[in-house]
Amino acid sequence: MPVDTIKIDQSFTNAMTRDRASATLVDAIIAMTHTLGKRVVAEGVETADQAAYLMAYHRDAMQGHRFVRPMTADDFATHLAGSL
Repeated sequence: MPVDTIKIDQSFTNAMTRDRASATLVDAIIAMTHTLGKRVVAEGVETADQAAYLMAYHRDAMQGHRFVRPMTADDFATHLAGSL
């Protein structure tokens, strides 16, 4: 099964703006993944600082409460319909 995307766990994302070791690990994951020609998704993004940090380090995608809270399938359909 080919791998095309690497996900950065929220435990690293949550700590990266407070802890230099976590930030270094996130930076290394992003650099290594891009060197391999793969995409990077950061999960657990909850703050503007986290999103800004990840944007500066060229992640491919982010997911987390910063963008939308968990929702039911019906709520998602309504949310999606409002986005079109």
